[in-house]
Amino acid sequence: MIDRIMGNKKKAEDQFTGPEPVGRIGQHEEIANAGACMFCDDASFATRLAISVDGSFVAQ
Repeated sequence: MIDRIMGNKKKAEDQFTGPEPVGRIGQHEEIANAGACMFCDDASFATRLAISVDGSFVAQ
């Protein structure tokens, strides 16, 4: 049964990562870092910015 569940997980992961240029699912640290950069002093001029944290999917 565990093999069946893990097989389904692998298939689902492959469906998500297949079209991604980076070829993997992003880690939670990577997602957090994208948001955290907006709170640093270096980003003081950026307002109402939408950041796509999608592994370059939109850039294709």
